[in-house]
Amino acid sequence: FPSHDSAILLGLRNIDFVIGLSNEYAQWGKQLYLKATTQYLAVYPGVNLEYSRSILELGKRQNSYSKEAEIEVIYLGSLSDTYDIPCILEAARLMNNEKFAGRVKFHIVGSGNQAQSINSFIQLYQLKNLVYHGRLEDDELMPLMSQCDIGLIQHKSDASQSITYKPFTYLGYGLVLINSIYRDWE
Repeated sequence: FPSHDSAILLGLRNIDFVIGLSNEYAQWGKQLYLKATTQYLAVYPGVNLEYSRSILELGKRQNSYSKEAEIEVIYLGSLSDTYDIPCILEAARLMNNEKFAGRVKFHIVGSGNQAQSINSFIQLYQLKNLVYHGRLEDDELMPLMSQCDIGLIQHKSDASQSITYKPFTYLGYGLVLINSIYRDWE
């Protein structure tokens, strides 16, 4: 019997088609000992726009969240080490002054190993323009997102991600994107 790794490689050599969540992932998959004729396709994730818009409309009608600044910025997602959360914190710190008071407010929604450092940073610098919400369910998140203007996609430069669900979620809610990764967005 072939070893486990040999069996996997043998199976990969017989693949005719690779589907990835981005061009980069699909091309990477094709390079894994595949035959030269293997084709690939990127299939990007999406958002249920009908559901998103109905939640947003409900949130607007209920006025469950009131806009606190001219521009509200949100980071939504994992707080793992591949995300440049310190960059968001520093931006909020730099704008935590009279010049920007009431003009820019940051929201961080999610959970992960950087959560404690967010709370510590907010306390250390007494940030009034940054709220860490933790993890929110849809009924709390959607009214908040309906008031936001900008969605942050904040990966560290050495992160392995190419494209994530985040931009599709933000676009589904009508947010402008600020993106720190260029792969698959060129």
